[in-house]
Amino acid sequence: MCLQLLWIQQLHELNSRFGEQTTELLILSAALNPSGGYKNFNVEKICRLAEKYYPKDFSEHDKDHLKYELELFFHDIPNHSEMKNLSTISQLCRSLLESGKSFFYPLVDRLIYLF
Repeated sequence: MCLQLLWIQQLHELNSRFGEQTTELLILSAALNPSGGYKNFNVEKICRLAEKYYPKDFSEHDKDHLKYELELFFHDIPNHSEMKNLSTISQLCRSLLESGKSFFYPLVDRLIYLF
C-alpha cells in the first residue's frame, strides 16, 4: 500500500510539472527501454510514439512496416548476448549500430535516433 501511495504522489508531481503531451511522450518512450530484458517493450506504444511525435519522419508505408519490424526486433534482439543486458535507450542505440542490427531494423533505429 505504501508503494502505491508513493507512485500516486510521483504521478501527481509529474502531472503538475509537465504538460500532458510531455508526460505521454515519456510514457510512450519507456516502451523502448531495454532494461529488464525488454520487459517494457510494447509494439503498440512504440508505433503510437512514431505516429504522434514523428509524423513527418515516417511515411504511411513506414508506419505500417514499423509494427512488423518491431515484432521481429522483439523476438530477435533479446537472443543476442551483446544486446541482452542493456539498460538504457542510448546503449540500445549504440549496440544496434555496433552489431550491424541497425541495417536489419532501419525503422526501429531511426525512431531511436529521433527520440
